[in-house]
Amino acid sequence: MSGQPMDEMTNGTGRGVDHENGNASEVAPMTLEAVRQELKGVKGKKYWRSVDELANTAEFQAAVEKEFPSAAQEWVDPVSRRGFMKLMGASMALAGLAGCTKQPDEPIYPYVKAPEDLILGKPMYFASALPFITGAVPLLVKSDQFRPIKIDGNPEHPYNNGASDPFTQGTLLDLYDPDR
Repeated sequence: MSGQPMDEMTNGTGRGVDHENGNASEVAPMTLEAVRQELKGVKGKKYWRSVDELANTAEFQAAVEKEFPSAAQEWVDPVSRRGFMKLMGASMALAGLAGCTKQPDEPIYPYVKAPEDLILGKPMYFASALPFITGAVPLLVKSDQFRPIKIDGNPEHPYNNGASDPFTQGTLLDLYDPDR
């Protein structure tokens, strides 16, 4: 019943309490028959926030008028939900089109002077180490045309004997990160 305990509303005797003056006043308690009479002519669903709203007493109307004055201006929004959705849809479409621009053609030049070690199609292996919390992890990096393509544990090192964990495998992705 609107968040107040029963003894505060009726003083435990069925009489209402006037909280402003502290005086007890006679308030007829709502009965099931009164509620049925109130709902007799209602069609469709109707919801109430509290039993006080259903009772529709003068005190309740005064409290509602105090909290929500009828002279208050209604906020008129010039942008409807439909207009907002149209505007956002157009914005997203234009943002998508901005990312689809064609990059200018760049010429591809062969080596002016090819590296001595480079044999196309034959991978090269480099021994390396990955700094880790517990120390360095020995690695063997497979590269093709001097670009790393596979990272594994170094099989000639006693620390991992060629095994690798997900963190080691994930370091390859760090090398090709565009934000790096």
